[in-house]
Amino acid sequence: TTTVKNIFFVGFTESAMLQYVLFATFLIIYTMTWLGNVTIITTVIIDQELHKPMYFFLGNLALIDLSESSVTLPKMLWDFLSEYKSISFGGCIAQIFFFHFTGGAVVVILTVMTLDRYVAVHKPL
Repeated sequence: TTTVKNIFFVGFTESAMLQYVLFATFLIIYTMTWLGNVTIITTVIIDQELHKPMYFFLGNLALIDLSESSVTLPKMLWDFLSEYKSISFGGCIAQIFFFHFTGGAVVVILTVMTLDRYVAVHKPL
């Protein structure tokens, strides 16, 4: 029997300059995502006026978004600068699992947020 031990990324460009540009672009996007989500979480925790269901769910959505962006992006950034662009089979399966898990969690949180707003608008206390 044959087992897969590593998966090689062949879709990345061979141009070193383009890899640096892509690295810088995705690093900026990743940093801005982190800063935005951490700001939302910190604001919801610190400000007493925001201790309401809508903001509770918004903070949880920011936390899940933080987790979702951290599943694949660090490995991709590493591979932009690495000569050996591969991932182990187990690492690939773990990334797929956690990416789908966090994606499902986003759907659940958005559904609950929608229900919360519907109840607040159509069935006020």
